[in-house]
Amino acid sequence: MPVITVEMWDGRTVDQKKLLVEGITSTFVKVGIPAKPSMSSFMMFPSIIGEAAVSWLQRLKRRKHGKQLS
Repeated sequence: MPVITVEMWDGRTVDQKKLLVEGITSTFVKVGIPAKPSMSSFMMFPSIIGEAAVSWLQRLKRRKHGKQLS
């Protein structure tokens, strides 16, 4: 099994992360990669970064449409 890194926003429970690992492992097994000990890591990013990115994209979209930036 390869090394898998998952990058996502924070706020997921331990149960949600376990379910995600199980689903990824199942998918690898379906394509012929045996389920054996592997390394999985999660990089959790603060949701404030996501909120800032959405705000920036909204401002960029307004600029593209000729609207005043606030």
